[in-house]
Amino acid sequence: MHGTTFGGGPLACSVAIAVIDTIEKDGLLANATAVGDYFQQQLRSLAKRHEAIVDVRGNGLMVAAELDSAELGKLTVAEMLKRTS
Repeated sequence: MHGTTFGGGPLACSVAIAVIDTIEKDGLLANATAVGDYFQQQLRSLAKRHEAIVDVRGNGLMVAAELDSAELGKLTVAEMLKRTS
């Protein structure tokens, strides 16, 4: 089976090793875990005050807040995008 032409080549492998070394050296995984935990704590605090937040879950910085309706989710995303521009 053929997966990729350049995936296992020396350049791609060197780049992958450099990325992994940087992640380890700069403590990026530990930072993502700490920031993600803080973010989840803050969302759980909001959930205590807003019953529309059904669940909060995640791993590292991949965090989810489940809302009780798709319409509320769409409105929330639209408002968040508006605030970032």
